[in-house]
Amino acid sequence: MLFFLFGSEGKYLDVAGGYGLFTRLMRDVGFDFFWTDKYCANLLSRGFEFVPGDSFSAITAFEVLEHLEDPLGFLLESLSTARTKTILFSTELFEGSPPPPSWWYYAFETGQHISFFQPRTLRLIAEKLGLNFFSHGSIHMFTDKKMSPLAFKVLTDRRLYRLFSWIPRLSLTSRVIPDHFSLKEPNDGN
Repeated sequence: MLFFLFGSEGKYLDVAGGYGLFTRLMRDVGFDFFWTDKYCANLLSRGFEFVPGDSFSAITAFEVLEHLEDPLGFLLESLSTARTKTILFSTELFEGSPPPPSWWYYAFETGQHISFFQPRTLRLIAEKLGLNFFSHGSIHMFTDKKMSPLAFKVLTDRRLYRLFSWIPRLSLTSRVIPDHFSLKEPNDGN
């Protein structure tokens, strides 16, 4: 999805990035991804942490919003800090009345999911942010970019993933070897 919006030139930030797995995987494909997380150690993408003042084409936040007491505050802070107007994120949605206690996404046994969203809630948040809202399944995007809702659905359709997944690899080069050498270089104090 990010490739189709920004091509191969984008710079991205995974917010609430956990141990850094997503950042590392995206760098391995060739995306210029960086990591940040207030509550978790970066174990897998060391050396590619967020530096205050950097600007990004977009940020990602997968499996994050349902853990937050103040999702809007998190979004405002993340977009501002990363100096971007685009966030791609995931969360499960429900329609109508709250789902019954048997809904698997509540995850009562962990107590970690505390915020739940309907499509209309995310539309309202997008309005408050002054951004467009796109949604398909559990993948959503707030952005100032113009895009066809149908194009978003096609690009985020799990059944079509294999059809599109090879396209970024045509113009991106894995960052594994360059990252390896950049981490081996002596730190010059910068």
